Amino acid sequence: MSSDDFDIVAYRVLRYIDACTKGGVSPTVAQARELSKVGNSYLASVLESLSDGGYITGVDVNSYYDGTTDISFRNAHITMEGAGYLRDNSLMAKARKTLGSAFETVIEVAVSKLMSVTAIL
Repeated sequence: MSSDDFDIVAYRVLRYIDACTKGGVSPTVAQARELSKVGNSYLASVLESLSDGGYITGVDVNSYYDGTTDISFRNAHITMEGAGYLRDNSLMAKARKTLGSAFETVIEVAVSKLMSVTAIL
């Protein structure tokens, strides 16, 4: 699998939102974009697909006539369906294996940053 395959990007984003939900912090669009390693338009497409599939909630994607796309999170979190998809889907298992344990460490660091910011507030 290539690093920009739809399934890889979906796994990265879904796993990030899952980790934030479990950690009790709100995910950010900036971190989702950084972790997904794709452009705004592609990220928007993945987020819309995950939201339309019922795997995540709290995501707004607006596309404009000039070709720009705006993404916002309002209490974004993973759903029960999303947790099951992340755990049981064969494509998600393949993405998890492809990304390896290094990606899990990246997720832990990202969520820890959010937790430390939340603790300060």
